[in-house]
Amino acid sequence: HISGRNISVFKMLTNVMQRISSSSGAFLALTASSAEQSLVIVGGHVDNVAQRKCWRLDDSQQLVELADIPYELEPWHSVCECSGGFVLTGGKESALCVRFESRERRWSKLRDMREARRCHGSVFVGEKLYVVGGAVPGRRTTVSVDYQNMCLEQEEWQPGPDLPLAVIAPKVSIVGGVVFTLDCSYRRRLLKLDESGGRWMEREKWPNDHHDEIIFDDVSVCAGQGELWVVG
Repeated sequence: HISGRNISVFKMLTNVMQRISSSSGAFLALTASSAEQSLVIVGGHVDNVAQRKCWRLDDSQQLVELADIPYELEPWHSVCECSGGFVLTGGKESALCVRFESRERRWSKLRDMREARRCHGSVFVGEKLYVVGGAVPGRRTTVSVDYQNMCLEQEEWQPGPDLPLAVIAPKVSIVGGVVFTLDCSYRRRLLKLDESGGRWMEREKWPNDHHDEIIFDDVSVCAGQGELWVVG
């Protein structure tokens, strides 16, 4: 993950992960986000049990443990930056939505999503929190997109514009205030949310050398300096 002002985090991350592993055991599917120009590492799971730990990398590149997540978690949740902190949504059979407030250093519970959602993407833009694609109960994958206005914390979640195709484990990023969703299966589709927020438009396929392999979580996607980066 590329975080805020510092895009040279790759060497440093090796030491970060060694510190996490030596103190907490091995983690699978850790999620990362930037929050107030810091790198935040959240959750993950061990033996299919979701962990409640989270860490922030401070300016001296020391790993600082934040408050444990005080709610039941399930694997395959999503984390994204929001105004004043970051938000965690969903999980295997979970509709959970919680926020970590950086200034108060505490967690608060927001209104649950309309339905449980896992292996989805999430992004915060224009005071709205979007959850994109993934899988919901009874369906292996979904085209649905929901959003909540974060200025009105108890407002009901609303249905957003459906994706043109079902996407599992989408990579969602913001470039210049525009939301992009990357389908990391063999289809390699790049989708852009139009300025009205009412329709997804398909862009050109992104190039890769995986041919027809389904790659899903084998790549990482982030935005930096007005560009969309696809790594690995």
